[in-house]
Amino acid sequence: MAKIFKLNNLILQIIFLYVFLLTSSSMSLEKYYKGDSLSNYFSGIVSLQNNQYNDSYNFLKDLENLENNHFEYSKSYIQTLINNSKINEAFSYSKKLKKKEINFFQSDIIIVSKLIKNKNYIKADEYLSSINKDDYTLLEELLSQVIFSWLQVEKFSLDYNQSQKIFQLISPKYKNIKKINDVFLNCYFDTLSVE
Repeated sequence: MAKIFKLNNLILQIIFLYVFLLTSSSMSLEKYYKGDSLSNYFSGIVSLQNNQYNDSYNFLKDLENLENNHFEYSKSYIQTLINNSKINEAFSYSKKLKKKEINFFQSDIIIVSKLIKNKNYIKADEYLSSINKDDYTLLEELLSQVIFSWLQVEKFSLDYNQSQKIFQLISPKYKNIKKINDVFLNCYFDTLSVE
């Protein structure tokens, strides 16, 4: 009889623990599943898809910390900020994402672009070298390589010949991109072959 009582007690404790853990995690998500928040999220996404960027911004801006539970929100919000020319806000939001270790190509490019604009080439180079590029598509990886190469040109104040060597490090399978980049390089250094 004592064994049955202990078993029932143990089962009740397990059920209590399970219910407690289940409800405590759902309580943190509860505010996002309320009607207004859900409506704002979907309205923001639909507005973004319909190129109504100001409306999209107004719907998405109030959904704080949704990026913790829904990765796609971050991408949509960044896109909305950029399309509304809210670059400084996009930069701040991207830095917030980086602190939370949520990174993706668009947020990384915003941070690097801001650092380049401020002529902080060393920090931009360090940032670009430190990011995790595992989730990048091939195109995003290529763009990252090109930006990294241009950063090297600026960071080390390279001349034309040194810069050409840096750009040769880009994969040979992108020969057409390398040709386009060579044209930009000639323009940048204003060589005789620009014409």
